[in-house]
Amino acid sequence: MAERLRYKSQGQPLRLPQLQFAGAAADAQGKQQVANSLGQMSSFFLQQTNIQAQAEGETYGAMSAPTAQQLKTAYDNETEVDMPGGDATVFDRAAKVAALNATSDQLQVLARKQITEIVLAAYKSQSSPGQLAEDIDAVVVGYAGTLRTDAPGLAQSFQAKMSLYANSQYESYSRSLLTGTTTAALEALTKGRLLRLGQVSKSMYGAWRD
Repeated sequence: MAERLRYKSQGQPLRLPQLQFAGAAADAQGKQQVANSLGQMSSFFLQQTNIQAQAEGETYGAMSAPTAQQLKTAYDNETEVDMPGGDATVFDRAAKVAALNATSDQLQVLARKQITEIVLAAYKSQSSPGQLAEDIDAVVVGYAGTLRTDAPGLAQSFQAKMSLYANSQYESYSRSLLTGTTTAALEALTKGRLLRLGQVSKSMYGAWRD
């Protein structure tokens, strides 16, 4: 009987020839390039849209911000004003920021004007520093209250800035009262001394004549 031949493995994996489809690879590469180009175009158009929305929102916010009269009316009636804009879109956020900036400027002008009037009235009436502090604080708190709901951050920032201004006005008024009181006291003291000196001189002159 003939012996069967046995195959001895050499311990190496069987390697099959790899087929490269040049046409398919080129087609895939082309599709990737198209996809990249479309992505870049989409990003560009989105960026341009956002820029336009930003500009339009800023214009709308500045034009729609509360007027000085509306702020003054809200202050007098102890109510709040409505702020345009919001947080939903680029347009809304831009409108909100622009409106807040415009309103901040308006509030400071109104508050400074009213505080100046109060201080001038205090100089005329010579009211106490304590009363002046209460009147000024009422102005700052009152105007900040017009934005307490729609713009609490702006209200807080405004109150901090105006408190510094109000404090400087209060200190200036207090120093003027102290200076005026000191001057008046010195004048009275000097006048009293001269009066007493005149009386002494007159008595001495009368004694010399006698």
